Amino acid sequence: MSGKCTENVLRMQMKMLREVQKGIGECCVDENGDKLKSEPTKDSIIRVCRNHATMKHFKEESFEQLREKLDIEWPKKDGPLEYKKLFEEDSEGNQSAFVECLRDLNLEDREEYFEQLEQAICEADEIDEGESDGLVNVMELQAAVRKIDPHKEENDVDAFIKLGLMMEKRDSDGEVVSRQLIRPSAELPHESVEF
Repeated sequence: MSGKCTENVLRMQMKMLREVQKGIGECCVDENGDKLKSEPTKDSIIRVCRNHATMKHFKEESFEQLREKLDIEWPKKDGPLEYKKLFEEDSEGNQSAFVECLRDLNLEDREEYFEQLEQAICEADEIDEGESDGLVNVMELQAAVRKIDPHKEENDVDAFIKLGLMMEKRDSDGEVVSRQLIRPSAELPHESVEF
């Protein structure tokens, strides 16, 4: 990675951090919404992270890294943590080692997901023993997404494909005259159309 993130990735990470912080905060209240006397423990913070949608695919080593960062922030073995301090920024805009680790793991997981997707698309495109024409259709894209993410809902698969689909308009000679992204509200092209 070049060290640069798109604005969408940064927004997604900020949303993830807000949701994790909110989830940790919910560990501090009872069923009636009354504040408990203690702050969350390291175990409850890791449990919130494990249950977050963007972290369901994390490997066990990722949660061990998060635990290590918590141990650095709070060397005590047990006891409550002032979790809000984990999410505070210093005067230079840096956050805690725990939050930076969360962000890094999220980017690594995202990168690995897209590498797996690219591999699955390339495999779907193979015509004959490793040869490819470089074109795939909607059915092949859907199969590739389902291969790496079998629990993704059908509507989510289609929405995901639309995010990355670029449609080309060609003239009568077959030359590309324009390219544009499919609008999220548009229907997917017919399954025989190749990209």
